Amino acid sequence: MNKICTKCGRELDISMFNKDKQKKDSISCRCKKCLKQWQRQHHNENKERINKEHKEYYEESKCRRREHNKQYRSDNKEMIIRQKKEYYEENKKAISEQHTDYCIKNKLIIAERNKNRYDKNKVMYAIIGKEYRENNIELVKKRHQKYAKENKDIISVTSQRYRTRKLKLPATLTIEQWDKAKQTFNNKCAYCNRELPLAQEHFLALSSGGEYTYNNIIPSCKSCNSSKGNRDFFAWYKGYKYYNKGRERKILKYLHYNNNIQQLAFSI
Repeated sequence: MNKICTKCGRELDISMFNKDKQKKDSISCRCKKCLKQWQRQHHNENKERINKEHKEYYEESKCRRREHNKQYRSDNKEMIIRQKKEYYEENKKAISEQHTDYCIKNKLIIAERNKNRYDKNKVMYAIIGKEYRENNIELVKKRHQKYAKENKDIISVTSQRYRTRKLKLPATLTIEQWDKAKQTFNNKCAYCNRELPLAQEHFLALSSGGEYTYNNIIPSCKSCNSSKGNRDFFAWYKGYKYYNKGRERKILKYLHYNNNIQQLAFSI
């Protein structure tokens, strides 16, 4: 069955026309191509008016549309969950990559949003966290042990900061500064030069007012750390079995000491 387009005058198959209930034969008098051209031209000529009408309609129907969507989700809850699950399984990799990219590009925004959410719901988060820990004691314990094993430096810095701040002393040492201190001494003990597991040694002891800052922390093995304790470096090190004049000069130079007096304020 064919029909003649009133715009271009071509005789075309009926499938090339849209349906139009206002016409007698329920078929549009213009073919799809001509109708599309007219719609584009009409939109360009009346762009501002059409956009204004769309905006007004959107604002007027906002509440009605929200209620409709809410009712639809309520009536089709199981179907929506199933569809979402199927979509996720089919597009798991793409969704993961998209999420990662979004997090990288919006790192600061996400951090600020999470902070605001936490500040508004501190009590709720505390209750949820407490309940989770009580119900998953073994799991939480294993996670803590694994994290502590994989992040020894972070744990050390955090605990040292806590101890120092309790004494109301500055505690500004960062992971980057601690890494730099270890590199300065070639990842060896500053006192004995042995390649052993390193601890953060307070050059001026914490009990003597030693700050937890870049200019008061050096890498030391547990043996040397224990031997020095809270004793004065200048009274202890010269009588120590691993004493070395070159290492002494290097330590004092690193901490900016001259004539047994530090030339900088501790904090950086």
